[in-house]
Amino acid sequence: ESGNYAALRCAFHLMNVSALVSRVPYKNPDRVVNSVHSLSRKVVTLRPVLDKLVERDGTERTLIAMVGTLTITHQGLPYNIPVVIWIVLDFPESPPLCFVSPKSGMVLKPGHKHVDLEGTCYLPYLAYWQDQTHDLVHLCEELVAVFSTDPPLFSSSDTAVKSPTKEPIRPDPVFNDQRLVEKLRDLRLGPSEAREICAVLEAKAASAVHSLEFQERKVREEQQFQLIEADELQTSLTIACSEKSDLETRLSTIQNLAFSLRPPSATRPVDVDLIGSPSSALAHQYYESLSADYAVDDVIYALNRALELKILDFGTWLKMVREQSRKQFEARALSKKVKERARSCAPQHRSEPSGPSSLSSSPPGPSSPGVAGFASTAASAAVPSAPPSSAYPGAVYRMLRQQQQSGHSK
Repeated sequence: ESGNYAALRCAFHLMNVSALVSRVPYKNPDRVVNSVHSLSRKVVTLRPVLDKLVERDGTERTLIAMVGTLTITHQGLPYNIPVVIWIVLDFPESPPLCFVSPKSGMVLKPGHKHVDLEGTCYLPYLAYWQDQTHDLVHLCEELVAVFSTDPPLFSSSDTAVKSPTKEPIRPDPVFNDQRLVEKLRDLRLGPSEAREICAVLEAKAASAVHSLEFQERKVREEQQFQLIEADELQTSLTIACSEKSDLETRLSTIQNLAFSLRPPSATRPVDVDLIGSPSSALAHQYYESLSADYAVDDVIYALNRALELKILDFGTWLKMVREQSRKQFEARALSKKVKERARSCAPQHRSEPSGPSSLSSSPPGPSSPGVAGFASTAASAAVPSAPPSSAYPGAVYRMLRQQQQSGHSK
């Protein structure tokens, strides 16, 4: 669940970044979105905002700015440096503009090597910017490295601003050493010394108050961001539930429609053994006669082979061929009469669908069309192709008689 929440949070953050970038006419918005999203995930103390940049000539431009702090470590202690990184219109071809933004009670360090008195940052990484090899994440790493060596900000107590990160901030011994406080009470200090001590204490208190205010502001911003994410998640959940309900309704409608379009026979159980069986007496008679016709062709072919191989003599072969020819003639005549009877029964069956056919001895099967269907099938069926002339007994008989007479004459 934590992984899914992190993925959803990342997706919503990417959507927010895309929405902000879409409001600015960037030349390459896709790369801007990827760079800003990567920097926000890498440096959680920086967040994208839409603001106006006032240039030195007074012109204003609406740009995306990464506002927040960079955590540095100076002399073993964590500190926070407030920065603003402006994404220019032709980014990443041109480098971004980096500024140190001091808060109240902070001053810029004069004579800093990489930051001027206006807060503008100058780095070799920016001077030699390459759009294919440089990005915002490495830029922030360069800033952290430079500021850790030489912090650009100082407070009135001559220390860098403390970081409001999750790392514990070390308490100042001036506020926690009770023995030191008692010694200060026992000492008789002059006005100037007392004023110096009061100034130091006031500076420490102001720094602590500023740090607490910054932490409170960060907590409020995080709570607001979580509330926005919760609202977006609730909206997405509502939309998803609505789409799910719509899809279920459509699925139910399609299932009902498909059920209503099914033929009545489809609702009855189907016997697989009756799928290929004839649907009526006419159909059964037609199939039987057609099978007998084809069977006679096979028998005649076998008799011819037996005669060639001298298994049968000519007289026996002739007698058997005449018998099979008579059967074939009767089978073909029966097939012809059955087809004619089926054609004559088809119109009468269509005009009287409720009356049973007088030629049907058995009810139609679950998927058979009955007499009318057989009539249309038989009428459109192709007549069996006639076997070669050598398969007919008359032609074979004449051919063999000619061969026999030629042999006797020789």
